[in-house]
Amino acid sequence: MQPIHLAIGLVEGIVTAAILCFVWQMRPELVESTQKRAPVPAGAAMRRIVAVLAVSALLLGGGLSWFASSNPDGLEWSMEHTAGTAELERSDPVHTAATEIQHRLSFLPDYDFASGNGSGTAAAGITGAILTCALAAGIGGAVTLYKRKKTGK
Repeated sequence: MQPIHLAIGLVEGIVTAAILCFVWQMRPELVESTQKRAPVPAGAAMRRIVAVLAVSALLLGGGLSWFASSNPDGLEWSMEHTAGTAELERSDPVHTAATEIQHRLSFLPDYDFASGNGSGTAAAGITGAILTCALAAGIGGAVTLYKRKKTGK
């Protein structure tokens, strides 16, 4: 499983670096203010920047998901090669209950709708982008709140 996830991590790192280089090239004051731990300059139009990044995330999450491979992911691939099956069958009460909860709550199983016709890949990509942005905003807000309470500002 490690070689597959190393390759995935390498590609994700390259994409992240490209985005940061683009932001630094277009709006260096955003990166420099972060490095100096200074407030973002007033003319930075943060709402517009956040809106552009959000729309980009939605377009990429929804558009690129159509090119997702139907082959097993790294975990499934390694399990198939190790155990001979992509899913391990367990019949004890804990695993049975967890499986039942997952089947009831999962609204995009295997990155698709329950119908399984492949039409849910874009929805899965967009949902992932929204959840990732919400998580990042929540963590950022919590850190900011913590720092404000700590400094008394």
